[in-house]
Formats: sequence, C-alpha cells, structure tokens
Amino acid sequence: MKNFINDQKKLNKFFSDSEEVLYIEDYLRFLKDFLNNFFDVDTMGFYFLNQDCNILFNSEKDDCSYFFNENISFFMKNIMESSKSIVVDDISIFKDDEFLSDFYGNGNKSMMAVPIINNGDFLGVISVFNYEESFYDSSYLYIFELFTNVIKYSLLNKFMAFKMVNTTMNGLIEILETRDLETGAHVKRVAHYSKIIAERLFDKGIINSKDLIKEIFWFAPLHDIGKIGISDSILLKPSRLTESEFEEIKKHVLIGYDLLKSIEKNMHPAIDMNFFKTAEDIILHHHENYDGSGYPNGLRGNDISISGRILAVADTFDALCSERPYKDSFSFEDSLKIIINERGKQFDPIIIELTHVK
Repeated sequence: MKNFINDQKKLNKFFSDSEEVLYIEDYLRFLKDFLNNFFDVDTMGFYFLNQDCNILFNSEKDDCSYFFNENISFFMKNIMESSKSIVVDDISIFKDDEFLSDFYGNGNKSMMAVPIINNGDFLGVISVFNYEESFYDSSYLYIFELFTNVIKYSLLNKFMAFKMVNTTMNGLIEILETRDLETGAHVKRVAHYSKIIAERLFDKGIINSKDLIKEIFWFAPLHDIGKIGISDSILLKPSRLTESEFEEIKKHVLIGYDLLKSIEKNMHPAIDMNFFKTAEDIILHHHENYDGSGYPNGLRGNDISISGRILAVADTFDALCSERPYKDSFSFEDSLKIIINERGKQFDPIIIELTHVK
C-alpha cells in the first residue's frame, strides 16, 4: 500500500501511456492491468450511468456493453443514493442483482466498489473483484478511493470524448434519414456487411488489427454522408440520372471528406486526429475501383485503402440487393454473380476470394 502512495513514477507513467489509448474499452483494460499491480484484481467492472448511453465494462468478458436501462440494479441504486464506497466480502448475497450477477457467475467472490461523483452528480461506479472471499479490507478501500479520485477526470474525459464522436455520427446519419429513409437504412446495412468482410480478412491474416474492424464498422455508415450536400432533385430523383447529374452526385465523396475534416477541427482534444484516418479512407475511397477506373482520384490496387476496398464490395452488394425507384432489386444469387464478375476490375480480387464469394 505504501508503495502505491509513494510510487509517483508509476502513476505518471500510467497517465502518459493512457494518453495513447483511443478506445474506452482499451482504456479500461489498461486501467485493470495497472490496478492489478496494487490490488490483486481478478476482474474489473465499470458502470457509467448516463441518460443517453450507459456503458458496462466487464474485464472478464473483455468488452463494453452499451445500453439504456431506466431500472438500474438494486446494488447500483444503493451506492448512488448513499454516494459511499463499499467492500463486499461475499457477493453471493447480490447474486441476483442485475449488475453483479455476471461477476458472481464468473466465480468472483469479494469486491470493492467506489462511486464516481463529479460536482455532486453521481456518474457511475468502478469496482474490482477477487476470486477469494473477504479479500479486501478498509485499508485496500482507502487506497482505491484515492486512486479513483486521481484518475476520475482522465476516465470521464475518455468516455465523454467518444460519446461526442458517437453523438456526432448518429446525428449526421439521422440527417441523411430525414432526407432519404432508404439511404439511412442502406448505410447501416453496409456497416454490418463491411464488418463481416473485415472479420473474414482478419481470420485470413490480411487485416492484422481488431481495432480496424471496429473502426470500419463504426465509420462505415458515414461513407455516403456527403450526400447531405446533394440537391433533392438529384438525390431523390425517381429515375436514372443523366450524365451531368451523375457527375454532380459524384461530388458527395469530396463533400463528405471536407465535412469530416471540419468536424475533426472542432473535436474533443482528447481524440487524436489519427483516430479519423479510417473514416477518411472510407469516405474518400469507397468509389475507387481496383483497376483505376473509379473516382474521385482514380486510385488503383493497393493504393486504395483496405477499408475503402471493403466498403466498395459491401456498398455495391447492398445496392444490388435493394430496390430503387429506377430499378428492381437483384436476387442474392444474381448480386453475388455480379460482384464476382467485377473481381479485379471494380473489386479487389483477394477480398472476393478470401470472403468465399464464389
């Protein structure tokens, strides 16, 4: 315990290293590993209560769950109302509690929980668990409270930064939906198709980062965001576009890219600008063709980002399967045949081959 209080170097290193962590769930994993040096943490739990988006992190499941639930757990309600930390020697007494049931089910026995309070407002709870009963005592809790108070603002800063990104993206997509409901539904389907393709490429070693899969899924809905700047007479035209109208709608790529760059300039300082690199690639490259015949820059082959090449397949597939005012939908089988026939022309042949579209 004394080592924790006196080890300013480790604490400074924690803050320095955590600045490089972009995602809230990665930050929480990083936090759990750091806490384990002092508290013998087997599992860490984090619950952030927010009217827009609640977040629950269970380090044993190694992910975050985002949800909205007005009926918070009995355990959480008690901490919220008392604003006091707690040590629980045996969490089996809370085994049916909505928050603690998963932790108990995974074999955790004892825990410490500290409320996160900012300017008098209860924001959530950070908790650590151990597989032994009665593992933690008041001296552990005292140090844990001190540490939580120190890292509280860093934690809130990280969460609020990503909430800002999420809110901004959802707002842009909603704008698209108000103008064209089909466009809004389309971008969401494309996000799921893109994630499936990216996961397959990860399994095959073409993509070597799970973060990239996450980013592709997260940012894929923005690929057509530039259509905000296209007139209704063209965007909602119930027939095929003329050549000049098609040239006009092609501008949505650069409009979307410029819009994203504008958002970046005003984004939370905690978010590194490299965070938006995948979003930039998706917006700028999803209409580039593998053979160089696409737009806006006529890029060829691997000069097109992998995220752009993935979006090209997902975007086209969904367009083929969807009915439009000027065309009927193609069947699933016929859509696949068209995709395969464009292998090496419009689409990266390796992506087509490795995703088993045959």
